[in-house]
Order: sequence, then C-alpha cells, then structure tokens
Amino acid sequence: MTLIEALRTTRFKWNRSRFHLIGNALALALRPTGIFRPADSSRTKYALAWLPMAEGTTDGYAQALRREILRSELQRMRALAIILAVLLAVTVTGAIVLTDLTHRLFRGGIDPMLPLLAIGPFVAYEVLALTFLRWRIAQDRDFPRYGRFANALIETTLPSVIIYGLAQQMNPQSVFAFWPPMLYFIFIVLSTLRLDFWLSLWTGAVAAVQQLVLAFWLLPV
Repeated sequence: MTLIEALRTTRFKWNRSRFHLIGNALALALRPTGIFRPADSSRTKYALAWLPMAEGTTDGYAQALRREILRSELQRMRALAIILAVLLAVTVTGAIVLTDLTHRLFRGGIDPMLPLLAIGPFVAYEVLALTFLRWRIAQDRDFPRYGRFANALIETTLPSVIIYGLAQQMNPQSVFAFWPPMLYFIFIVLSTLRLDFWLSLWTGAVAAVQQLVLAFWLLPV
C-alpha cells in the first residue's frame, strides 16, 4: 500500500467516525444533528425527514406569536378602558363640584351631561370590545384584522369628539391648547401594544387627519 492510499483510507475513516452515526448510536438517535446526514441515508430521505419537523416548528412559532398579539391587545384595551373610565369620572365630578372654575373656563359653565354624552359611549364601546376580545381568546380565535383597523378608527375619534364638543362651550383656539388634543398622543402610544406597524401607522394617520380637519373647521383663518 502506498503512502497516498494510506492517507486516503485514514481520512475516510476519520470522517465517518466524526460526522456519521453508526451501529447502536444510529439506532438510538431520534434525529440527525448538525449539517451532515447519516451514512446510510440518501439526500432525499434526509430532507423529507426534516420537512415535518421544520413545518411543526414554524407553526409553533406562528401560534405563539398569535397568542402574544392577542394578550398584548387585551392589555391595551384594558388600559384604555381604565383611562377612559377615570377620565369620565374626573370630568363629571369636576363639572359638578368645581362650578366656579367651569364658569370661568366655559361660557355659562358646563353641563355634567356633556362629558357623559361625549365620553360615556366610548367607555361602553371599549368594555364591549374588551368582552368580545376575551371571548375570541377563549375560543382560541384571532381578532379580525379589518376589525382591528375599525377599532383603531373608532378609538382615535374620541379626542375629536371632545374637541368639537368643547369648542361649542369655549373659545376654539383655547380648546387646542387644552388637554383633549393630548389624548391623541395616548392613543398613538398605546397602539404599539397592537404589535403591528401598520396599525400604529393607521392610528397616527387618523389622529393627524382628524386634528387637521378640526383645525381648519373650527379655527378662524
């Protein structure tokens, strides 16, 4: 045997023992690891053996991401419902208790029914949306994508309704320097919990367009 033949034989045996499972190790192995296939397995058989595993892993990641999006959406709706409920309670209480302040800020004061009629429907809507989302999660079903865009549109309309209502009670220029426009910022920040770039972009676009329309409509040119 020549030296070259001896080297070829040695390298070949080292490769087989290093990268291939043989004997009892092959029988006990659940699946091949690494980038090399078993010595007695063809390329097609090896690829087909890995296909169901790859598909199962992808489905598992997709399901985990879907559930995480639903949990994040649930947290967002819960936080928003609490914020709106607190806002409604504070405004109604202020309209009833702080009568002197409301008379200085608003022409002839402000009726306690005004915040109730302006904010109350949005609180009720948010509670219903939260209940619906919980039901969908219990059924292990997604929140419809078109429904999420419609939900963002309805929620982001609340500051616009408040701005328009207050503009009838006080100087419109003062309304835009008051607290209602800051609500747009809260909705945009909370939209990040939707874990969807396009929904956050949609929320910001709706807020910008509505405030621009109100500014052209209510403010004198």
